[in-house]
Amino acid sequence: MIGTFSKNQNKPIMKKLIYTLGISSMLFSCSTITKVTNSNTNTMNTHESGVVMRPLLADVEVSQDRKSIEYIVPYYMNAKKEGKENAVLKFKKTHKCDYIVDPVFEIITETGAKNEIKITVNGYAASYANIRQVDSLPKSVIQYGMLPKNVKALNYLNTFEEKIPSYGIEFSILAYTGVQVDKILSNSKNRVYLSFEGYGLLGGSDVRINADFIDKSNDNTIGSLESVSIDSYNTASAGIMREFPLFNFMKLRLQGGLNVLTGTTGAAILDDLSDDYSYTNLNGYEEANFFSLGLRVGAGVDIRIYKSLSAIAKVHYNQNLLNIMGKPDWTFQNNSGDEPADVESFKINKIRFEDQSLINLSVGLRFVF
Repeated sequence: MIGTFSKNQNKPIMKKLIYTLGISSMLFSCSTITKVTNSNTNTMNTHESGVVMRPLLADVEVSQDRKSIEYIVPYYMNAKKEGKENAVLKFKKTHKCDYIVDPVFEIITETGAKNEIKITVNGYAASYANIRQVDSLPKSVIQYGMLPKNVKALNYLNTFEEKIPSYGIEFSILAYTGVQVDKILSNSKNRVYLSFEGYGLLGGSDVRINADFIDKSNDNTIGSLESVSIDSYNTASAGIMREFPLFNFMKLRLQGGLNVLTGTTGAAILDDLSDDYSYTNLNGYEEANFFSLGLRVGAGVDIRIYKSLSAIAKVHYNQNLLNIMGKPDWTFQNNSGDEPADVESFKINKIRFEDQSLINLSVGLRFVF
């Protein structure tokens, strides 16, 4: 039995065929073409094979001036080995020469924003020219070949230098909230720093101040301030900082210098007024400014997050040496004599801080550039 198909029956088949061909062409057009090149690098050692070769003679053309190139070493390469070899290859390609005469290598490691290793190659470009075969070598070449050559070839790097970012700035919070800026000193690994802080999340605001008021005429105690609260408490420090690399991403720091403390007390009057003295002009409760000069020592850890950005954790200790307080606008009289007498002048002695935090911890971020 012979079957027949109508035109309408052929249409679904044709559509499927067209769809199949279209999808196949798309897949083939998106496929990746991999090109493989094979080469044969067989070598033949003439002294082992017994092949006798006629000598080759060539002229060497050396450039009249020194040339140089810069090569950025990828992060996965060893700068002293693969990096140096690639730098030599780049020199040859750039200046179209066969080898380098009197090469000087300079390796510079730049940390911070760039975070790269750069090799600079400097030397004379030399190329072979007029290569020819000869039956006999010139007399001068033979004489040179007979000279003793006991000089050992040395392979070394002429210069290895690390470029450290010149400036740093960091922001920290916790026991103190503040900012620090620092700069590396010329021809030194030390950095000079300047910092400003105010009391932060821990401590600082709990500090209180005590002081004695003394009659200058007889050195008698008029009265004293005891545990007076402090409204503002700020510090500034300047000194020397030194960083010590622990790992590629971590540094330890030590620093020390002068510390200046300034602030303002809360409103107060003398808590313990002597029986021999009384106020003649109290002017109510008053605030007083205070100042302290001392020393600071500290340490910290710097952990690099990304290039010039690091996380820091640091701690410092402040030692007050000289404390000064401004005089409030008070006047007193001395009642110890036959008649009351005005106190012409008084001084403030034994200024001391209470509940002052000795160890101050802070964390934050550091940027170098």
